[in-house]
Amino acid sequence: MALDGASDLEQQTGEWMLEQDRQLIELLRTFSTNIVTKTQALEAKVEDLVATTTETDVRLHNTLNEFLMLANTQFIENRVYDDDGLDDDPAEDDENPDGENPDENPDPALVQGKWKSALANGMEALKYKRFLEEEEEEENEEEMFDLYNDRSLPYIIGTALFVQSD
Repeated sequence: MALDGASDLEQQTGEWMLEQDRQLIELLRTFSTNIVTKTQALEAKVEDLVATTTETDVRLHNTLNEFLMLANTQFIENRVYDDDGLDDDPAEDDENPDGENPDENPDPALVQGKWKSALANGMEALKYKRFLEEEEEEENEEEMFDLYNDRSLPYIIGTALFVQSD
């Protein structure tokens, strides 16, 4: 250890001289240098440990994020797979219950009936359609009644009128 020479100096306490002061100072400087060196080495090791811990923390969070992304992806894929299964309606699969081929010439009365029902559905849908003219009329009515035109603007902060108004 650095204080090995201290026991020699301790034995010479009866005859203390300037040379022993120099040896004591040298011993204390060596001891101080040794402590500083060990402290710096320990500090470097602690910094390395902190850096390693930080890297491990980042890797752990990245791994957790990857697991979450994988879980979300699998959830979405499963939902899409489930939804695909739900959309298959057996009634839609049997469009031609008679086993007719759609390429064959269908019965004209059947085609006419389908056209009539499609036209009736279209006319029903037009009842619920809002046309552009109706929207413009409603916008004009809204422009005529403007709630904020009836109110005055607030006073500027810091003016006498602002201070007086409560």
